[in-house]
Amino acid sequence: MALVNYYEVLDVAQHADTTTITDAIKQQRTTWRKRATLPKAETRAAAEQMTARLAEAEQVLLDAARRTAYDRQLAAETEAARASGHSTAGARDWVAIAAQHLQDGNASAANMAAREATTNTPDVPLAWAMRGTSSNHLGNTADAEFAFLEAIRLDPTSAALYSDLADVYSGTENWRQALAAFERAAALDPGDPSNAVGAAMSHAALDEYEEALPILKQAAEEHPEVDSFQHSYAAVLADYAASRWSKYPDGTSSILSQAQLDQGYQVLAVIDDLRISDPELIGHIQEFRAHVDESAKVRNHPSQHVRAYVFGYFVAIFVVLFGLGGGSGGLTTLGIVLMVLLIVVMVMRHRMANWKWRRKHSDKAVAATGLQDAR
Repeated sequence: MALVNYYEVLDVAQHADTTTITDAIKQQRTTWRKRATLPKAETRAAAEQMTARLAEAEQVLLDAARRTAYDRQLAAETEAARASGHSTAGARDWVAIAAQHLQDGNASAANMAAREATTNTPDVPLAWAMRGTSSNHLGNTADAEFAFLEAIRLDPTSAALYSDLADVYSGTENWRQALAAFERAAALDPGDPSNAVGAAMSHAALDEYEEALPILKQAAEEHPEVDSFQHSYAAVLADYAASRWSKYPDGTSSILSQAQLDQGYQVLAVIDDLRISDPELIGHIQEFRAHVDESAKVRNHPSQHVRAYVFGYFVAIFVVLFGLGGGSGGLTTLGIVLMVLLIVVMVMRHRMANWKWRRKHSDKAVAATGLQDAR
């Protein structure tokens, strides 16, 4: 098996320093972590493979001794390949070569081979698909879009090509075009639920939760073995509930109504029945749960009128003592009543659920946003 060129995987020069290599690994991990959550199985598999390649590159290139040995091995293999040569470039199967490079996680080499394929065999849809896939891996989304559109022109009935194009649009957050491509793929291959899920996730990204949730619920229920469907449903449920919280001018949001709190717990009950294994999503759900629980917590809130309450207590105590000293039962009773009233007022005004306290101290315009209680 050919040696994987980790420098090409990371798109860095062979003489790159450790800082450059570390930054490249970090950037690519961020990219592939996002793609690992996409509904299409092939995309998730590629993301898992690239994540493994990045781990290998990190172990080899950031260890001085291992990197030196690897560089010698890479140079020897490169020289051997150059010495063997090929008499006729046109006779090579560039599509197969591109596919092998993609399998090895070498997107740069795959893209070069795919470009040779589209030059030598421009009427082969798979050649354009390989170019689109490798360009997308390299972050060249403009060329990826062009390549997949060419492939679709040659093979307009391929659901996979529309799905691949949708992945390109998703990566650039062009959600309306991603939605159209996923819906076209779903229409061409209704037996593949990943395309419907992709369309649902595009709806969710456009804040069209009412369209997204029924599709995700059905996919999660009918395919409980597919983790990504469970994850997508859970994430969109939480995002939907959070989108109905009250909004502050700075863009943050919070629970400011009983209806928002109730919906939060309803969503959490559904999520608790799903199988969630993704650490990042687990963290997101924990943050959501923490805010819901914090909003429901009842506690004594600080008062801005402490002096007034203290003065009132002193007056009530003085009245009680004066009544006791003067033998006036009426004044004593009045003082006790005043003390009880002060306690009741203080509790009513300051002991409440956190969401009620925030609502009480928020602008009316803010409190009026989000899901409101039924009237």
